[in-house]
Amino acid sequence: MKKYLACSILLLTGIILSSCSSAPDRLESSQDNLADHSLVDPDRAFIFGRLVNTFSYPLGIYMTNLDTSAEMYIPFNQIPADYEEPRFPNTQEGIRQKLEYQQKKNISVFSLPPGRYKITHFQNNKQKTKTDGTIPDSIFTLNTGEIMYIGDWTGNSSGNLTGIAGLYNRFEYTSGGLLMRNESYSALIFRSMFD
Repeated sequence: MKKYLACSILLLTGIILSSCSSAPDRLESSQDNLADHSLVDPDRAFIFGRLVNTFSYPLGIYMTNLDTSAEMYIPFNQIPADYEEPRFPNTQEGIRQKLEYQQKKNISVFSLPPGRYKITHFQNNKQKTKTDGTIPDSIFTLNTGEIMYIGDWTGNSSGNLTGIAGLYNRFEYTSGGLLMRNESYSALIFRSMFD
């Protein structure tokens, strides 16, 4: 009986510890296949924005679903150091093409279950650090059929410091860029976490 009780306690302890130390889900962006109309499902919920990292260390943000306590990691898009933008002719049409290209690039879309979410941490220079309060009202509710703008984020390096260089609210500009890449997103209700 003691052996059975000891095994049961050991098994229960293992289950509890494994549930406490689980890694957050890493959300995969649909940035590379934004033109795929099958990804736009009005029965799902989405977040989007520009998440750009110009340095070699991983950068990203952590979000928690406040309804389920599930934590998710949202990685920034890594821009290679040797990246060069395409060249456009120095004409009125070339300028229009360049502006359109810049508006459409580096937009990421992530599918999430509906719920209440909060951005809680940054992945900053290989360390998970709490947000410093610079994110305005980062608690938002995401409903089925909605796509929530979470901002245009930039990460880079300055000397020995690596981290979040900027968070910008360009809701209309980035929404327009997303719709240029795939007009099927117009079936969703666009919202901004900044409102």
